[in-house]
Amino acid sequence: MRDLRARAECLSTEAGNRRWKPGRSDRKALAILGRAAGPVIPREAIEEMLIGMGARGVNRMDDRLVTLLIDSAAAQDLPDIAESPEAQEALLAVAGFVRTAVR
Repeated sequence: MRDLRARAECLSTEAGNRRWKPGRSDRKALAILGRAAGPVIPREAIEEMLIGMGARGVNRMDDRLVTLLIDSAAAQDLPDIAESPEAQEALLAVAGFVRTAVR
């Protein structure tokens, strides 16, 4: 969970400093997920976005973003882990990145 949080914070910092520039597929995925309700991006929303983007769209996304989102969804599959304070901080960091990167 610490790694997930650190990766979200790293991408957020890079996006804020304009060292990470999302491509068209990245922006599309972030826009879709940025509309998700709730404090964290639900696993179902991530899965729907990945399916909707299709293999070609996902392959055009930044690998770090894809991995971050997949790991976020996977963490939510394990309720005992997902509900821990450390996991909640990581999932909130991912959601924060997604919502600020779409601006």
